[in-house]
Amino acid sequence: MRHTNLDVALSTVSKAKPMAESPSTVSFPRNSVWLQWRPLWAAAAGLVIGVFSASMVWAYAVPIANRVVNRTIAVLSEGFEDPQFTPNRRFPIEANQWSGDLVASVEAEAEVTPLEGQRMLRLTLKPSRELSHAWRIVDLADFPELAHAETRRLEVSAAFNTPGPVGVLRYRLRLAAFSQEPTALRAIWSDESVLFDTMIEQVVRNVWTKPDDRGWQTVQASLEIPPGTRSTVISLAAGATDPDQPPEIHYLDDVRARFEIMQAPVE
Repeated sequence: MRHTNLDVALSTVSKAKPMAESPSTVSFPRNSVWLQWRPLWAAAAGLVIGVFSASMVWAYAVPIANRVVNRTIAVLSEGFEDPQFTPNRRFPIEANQWSGDLVASVEAEAEVTPLEGQRMLRLTLKPSRELSHAWRIVDLADFPELAHAETRRLEVSAAFNTPGPVGVLRYRLRLAAFSQEPTALRAIWSDESVLFDTMIEQVVRNVWTKPDDRGWQTVQASLEIPPGTRSTVISLAAGATDPDQPPEIHYLDDVRARFEIMQAPVE
């Protein structure tokens, strides 16, 4: 079975038993067997990775040993405070725009109070999906070029909330790096036949809640930006582990992102 896009493909990978957030790193060279046999092996790999960890990374290896952060650059601080917020329902074709299963910026409702400010973002679940999604593209061309021997790391955090009596929930934060400009990513993201061979690096962080966990849950992830990256996708998702009782509404708030600029010490 061929998946239609990255979010659907890795939804299958994440279906291991519920557990708390835990980091893990799995690196694959560009010519690895993983890439050559991906359609046949992806499900099995997901089961193995999922049993031991709630997070998954496959990446271009960026050596960061002995590097120190010498400055940070703000990328995003989003509280969805604009009452006229009108997101696009499809994957974005421009940087700095939210799109996905997003309905509206709302004040407190359904016994949920915004985590930050006076408003939050409401997400709804489409019948054809297991998760509600929110996407945003960061264009590295909008930021200063790196100096010699510098690298950068993208750090992102987002808060989720789901109203009502629900079972185990899954909140997910995915960061993916591409060499293409933002306008080219919609076609790539929705086509698995080119996606995994095009993506330079990806980090996936899942957090599963317990049935009695209520209130805002924060998910954090960081991505070492490899050389040649032009665009980075921030993909946020929320859903339930019980497909027979999916929550119809989730909320998103206080999404923050920044670059940490690192430099190797002078020898």
